[in-house]
Amino acid sequence: MYDHHLRSFTPEEQAFLQDLAAIIIDDLELRLMILHWKQAQEYSEFQSRHDALTGLPNRMLLLDRAEQALLQAQHHGTAVGVLVLDL
Repeated sequence: MYDHHLRSFTPEEQAFLQDLAAIIIDDLELRLMILHWKQAQEYSEFQSRHDALTGLPNRMLLLDRAEQALLQAQHHGTAVGVLVLDL
C-alpha cells in the first residue's frame, strides 16, 4: 500500500498488510515445495534410467528406446536393427 501522506498505518491497514504478506509467503513456500518436488521427480527419473557411477544410459533406457524405435518402424513399415555390446 502506498499513501503519499506521511502518517502511520491504521490498525486495520496493518492487519490487512500482515494478512497479505502471510498469503504471499504461503504462496511462495508452496511454489518452492512444488519446484523441489518436480526436481526430485526428474532426478529420480534420471537415476532410474542411468548408471549411478558413470551416468551412462542403462538397460532400462535401452529397452525403452528400442521399443519406441520398433513402434515407429511398424508405423512406417520399415525395419529396425539393434546391436548390443555388453561389456
